[in-house]
Amino acid sequence: MRFVPVKSAEQQALLALHRVRYGFVVERTAIINRLRGLMAEFGVILPLRAVTVRRQAAHIEQQAKRSEPARRLMAIRGDAYLRNLLVQGARSVLHTARTLVATANKNARIAWALLAPIRSSLLFN
Repeated sequence: MRFVPVKSAEQQALLALHRVRYGFVVERTAIINRLRGLMAEFGVILPLRAVTVRRQAAHIEQQAKRSEPARRLMAIRGDAYLRNLLVQGARSVLHTARTLVATANKNARIAWALLAPIRSSLLFN
């Protein structure tokens, strides 16, 4: 049996920093790949490099700021920290399919309620 030597507090802290950084890299890659896939559905092919994707996809943020429906949807639970806490809480309770479907249904109803006034004004104008 091989024994592993005990790490010092400094070694543990450094290892923790590396793990956190690696997690950020993995999340960034996943988001970029998701964005690339969505843009490809509209015929916009983005490169693999993160810097280039950020530069070429910047028009999405500008469009969202000009769009009333997008602004309303982004305003749901507008506080970023609160939104993060709500997401973490939802993850902790989403252990059954029934809860998952109920949560998705609730989110869909919130989005529908936010966009209903806009849809009706578009239909009658």
